[in-house]
This record gives sequence, structure tokens and C-alpha cells, in this order.
Amino acid sequence: MKIIIQTFGQIRSITKEQYIELELDEKSTVAQAIKHFTEKFGPDVQKLLYHEGKFRDFYTVMVNKNSIMSEIINTYVLSEGDEISLIPFVAGGM
Repeated sequence: MKIIIQTFGQIRSITKEQYIELELDEKSTVAQAIKHFTEKFGPDVQKLLYHEGKFRDFYTVMVNKNSIMSEIINTYVLSEGDEISLIPFVAGGM
């Protein structure tokens, strides 16, 4: 099945693309899609998304514009045409 990953910030700087299409096995999870994505784009993307093998919780993961908790990325099953957005938290203030 085909899904789309939408990138922002440093990840987009590395991939040079806002939208990346991935081909995955049917019933793949969000975690499997992100793993496939990091394998495609290499260690720089992997370092941004993972620390000591765990997904960094300062990224918001959205599927079809709905936020999902990082705790369920291992069990959330994707469907054909789903779009995953990887949005880094932005800090700021005055």
C-alpha cells in the first residue's frame, strides 16, 4: 500500500521534500512506516526521530491531520493513502 509522509523543519531540510510517498506492506503500523522512512533517508533523520531506540516524544505524529499519542505508534494500523505528518515541537517566548 502507498502512504505519504509530510515533513517539517530539520527533517525537510534533509529530505529536500515536503511530501514523501512510501510503499508499505498491508496492515503496516505508524512505527513501521517511520522506520521505513528513516531507513530510506539515513542516519541523520534517524538521529532526529529516535534516541536509544525509542521514538523521541518532542515530535507530534499526526495521521490524516489527527494527532496520535507516541505510545500507540506501534499498534496504529495504516490504510492505503494515509498521510503521516511528523511535526517538531517549537519552543519560543518573549
